[in-house]
Amino acid sequence: MTRAARQCPRCLLSEGMPFFQIRGFARALGTLTVPTRGPCTVCQAYDAAFSRRGLADDLAQFEWSLSQVAGRGPRAVVAVSGGKDSLSTLYLAKVVKGWPVAGYLFDNGFIPRDVIAQARAVCDRLEVPLHVDSLRGTRRTGFAKAVATVRADGPTPCDTCGRGMNAGLARLCAALGAPNIIFGTNFYASWLDRPSAVALHPGPTPLLALNLPYALGVTAHEARANVKRLGATVLQQRGVSTNCRVPGLVEARIGRALGHVPELELLSLEVMVGHLTRREALRALAARG
Repeated sequence: MTRAARQCPRCLLSEGMPFFQIRGFARALGTLTVPTRGPCTVCQAYDAAFSRRGLADDLAQFEWSLSQVAGRGPRAVVAVSGGKDSLSTLYLAKVVKGWPVAGYLFDNGFIPRDVIAQARAVCDRLEVPLHVDSLRGTRRTGFAKAVATVRADGPTPCDTCGRGMNAGLARLCAALGAPNIIFGTNFYASWLDRPSAVALHPGPTPLLALNLPYALGVTAHEARANVKRLGATVLQQRGVSTNCRVPGLVEARIGRALGHVPELELLSLEVMVGHLTRREALRALAARG
């Protein structure tokens, strides 16, 4: 009789689980295992590499980079997806930190109109210029086809979308003369070195990218409170996304192949770093439509 796969008591990952969203971790760590006592090998690797002092250094490095931008215009570009984490990040950057920023929204064709409209309204309220970039023509239809045909062992639509967004961010940074990007990522960026909030953005021109919520240790409760402070509403899509319809469209198909919905992996990372409690993550999975 085969025993049931042991589940990590800290995050939501289970022993031997195949990855879809976080394949890089599988390549770095090998097979996920869960000891008889204590957390899984992914949690253990995170704990071993984590440095609170390192996060403080990351933030100081980014603030120094901001200080090197001349003029009175934006000194950084915030990636604004329209979801709760990016809107909270915009609030943190503009209101809490007081940084002069611009916003950039990449519409992959699956961002609902009310999400984009709310992002525009929030940016207008904060007096933050928002640049909206949309996939058009064959690029738009090509991405839609990729979403419709995605497989568990193939490229993820989110990776494809990310490359387009990164290219647009780089173009806007160059146009503004502000080589700094702020992401709303609430877990870590680097895995093989140490969990880091800051990284050099890929591309021909050096750009510094900061994962601001992770640097500040923002929780999901705090992010929702920040959205409320902006007078905005969390616009829940099908699944756990609050800005994009893609996860809800692919989760059932990918979930059947993997044995779990892809969002379980990202929720596990958020639990691992303290953004969500385990109970909150389980509730989010149970409530997905």
